[in-house]
Amino acid sequence: MSIKRKKPTAKYPGSDSEPFQRGMHWYGDPVVKTGRERMTEKKRILFWELAGAFFIVSLGSLLHFVFAWFDGWPPLALFAAVNESIWEHLKMVFWPGFLFALFSIPFFKGRIKNYWIGKTAGLITMPLIIVILFYAYRLLFGGHNLIYDIGIFVLAAFAGQWLGYRIMVKNALQRFRLAAYFLLVLCVLAFSLFTFFPPRVPLFRCGQSGEYGILEMPSLQ
Repeated sequence: MSIKRKKPTAKYPGSDSEPFQRGMHWYGDPVVKTGRERMTEKKRILFWELAGAFFIVSLGSLLHFVFAWFDGWPPLALFAAVNESIWEHLKMVFWPGFLFALFSIPFFKGRIKNYWIGKTAGLITMPLIIVILFYAYRLLFGGHNLIYDIGIFVLAAFAGQWLGYRIMVKNALQRFRLAAYFLLVLCVLAFSLFTFFPPRVPLFRCGQSGEYGILEMPSLQ
């Protein structure tokens, strides 16, 4: 009489609670990593993403002025702020964030399966934070405060990068991949077109002139 032995469940080395499952490899790597290796890898990714937040803040700050510096050169209108509307300030986090995402592809190639899912979530989160907090402080305190605006801009950049990091280090979320691609393409189209064809709603209205779109004589402070 043969006795059937129960097949043990393999676990990640260094972990007492995480069962190893086929198709759920850490960062998409089929080689099982130790707990220390996974922690080191997470720290590297976190450092890279936070460095990206500094990149977004630095380049985004330049995009606030560059259109005026080059006397309203039309090709720059795609990326730079062309008036003092809220929408134009959203471009200051989206385009640097998108550029950093493209620049980071070689760094993460073959290591993370959730790359564009995390990046898309971060790129959507940054503009949303700016819009929500901007209207919230205007509603609560009234008026315009440059310090608040700068603080919201910096907070949005770091929050978006942090969220992207948190999603990227999770197990594979393949069911969200197509949705992420769709939303990313939608965002790129919106930020490419609405400067040239702005809807007539307050989000797109220049706070200084009350006009929409590209102004003849931009005055960006």
